[in-house]
Amino acid sequence: MHFSSIIYAACTIAAAASHIYDTSLPPSHHPDQQSLNSEDAKQNKEPPTFGGILTNVLTDDTSQLEIRILDANGKTTWNWTASRDLEKGFPHQLGNCTIHNSGRTDAKQSEDGSLIAAIYGDAIVVIRYAPDDPKTDKSVTWGICTNTSLLRSSHSLEFLPDNLLAVATSGQSQDDGIVVYNMSLRLSPNQTPIQHIPHLPDAHALVWEKKTQILWAAGMNSSIDSKAASGLINGYLYQPPSSNSLPLQQTPVSQYHLPDSSTTYTEWSDKPDLRDEWDAPHDLILIPSQQHTFLIPTDLDIHALNMSSGEFISGQQVVDTYLKGFSPVGRRSGKNRKGDVEELPRSDIKSVIFGPDGTPVYVQALWRDFFADKLNFLIKEERKEVDLQGTIYRARYFRMK
Repeated sequence: MHFSSIIYAACTIAAAASHIYDTSLPPSHHPDQQSLNSEDAKQNKEPPTFGGILTNVLTDDTSQLEIRILDANGKTTWNWTASRDLEKGFPHQLGNCTIHNSGRTDAKQSEDGSLIAAIYGDAIVVIRYAPDDPKTDKSVTWGICTNTSLLRSSHSLEFLPDNLLAVATSGQSQDDGIVVYNMSLRLSPNQTPIQHIPHLPDAHALVWEKKTQILWAAGMNSSIDSKAASGLINGYLYQPPSSNSLPLQQTPVSQYHLPDSSTTYTEWSDKPDLRDEWDAPHDLILIPSQQHTFLIPTDLDIHALNMSSGEFISGQQVVDTYLKGFSPVGRRSGKNRKGDVEELPRSDIKSVIFGPDGTPVYVQALWRDFFADKLNFLIKEERKEVDLQGTIYRARYFRMK
């Protein structure tokens, strides 16, 4: 199904999903694809529609990385590639880092919409998004190389206030966790972070919650290949940095432990280096309609955490509550340690988006793979696919200009 048809279908359920609209998001530029409910018609208002999607694709046709924004017509309205868009005079070492490896684990938009931060190859780059200003559009404002012992596994990043950027290091030692960089400093491939928060191995997701001024992080209490490990959700309080203070409190102000702990043997039974790893969180998604609830997809399943009560729901109950119409990407079963066939339909969901019109979109890696080749929209409780002609790790909502 074509992307634009999917968005059109999403618009027709906008009124029913109005309780989760974020009215701060801009309306679509395609009013002919929208339907007004009676109340909106009286006030000459249009219901918010989906907007755009930001992702980092390893393309099938060119085998190169491409940061891509899709609009409501399903077209790539904006993209960035290092081979084409790096400016002359760009630091040579940092430029080399963008063309090595195929790292593409996350990309985020800044709060004001003007910047995109992305893990790209062996680098993190912050790129100006200004489609109406060709002189500044696509210029790199900040970047670092990630081919270091601390950063080489980085899986997530997040914009913080005061021109800071948090990065999840994602390694397996107790030294791993979060590092924070000052993007106001000059462009340097080896910039030293202004803060390092350890003791969160395998940190895979970062989410900034503006209302509470908390940076949330998902990781593990121990390395995923240790004798025992389980998932953690930590919240770190932000405080405006000064000459004698760090931007985030070093110890979490809130902490939640995921309810289950088991290994990934069923999926990776033929891979000795993977089959004994512990189930770990992949992402954190604040549900727009319930600002105190996180969705937490993991290697094996998906959970929802009510931060007010500290209670979790898991598996099919999450699907029935938040992802109606979910169906797995491909066949997802294997033999467990007992030799019994085990179904893992919700395994390896890498990210979930809730658009302002209420449409859920999820990325699920292929079975026995780390990457996905489709976006999955849940329209009227039915999964509709969009083929990306490449592979991605995650996708994020993007506020279109």
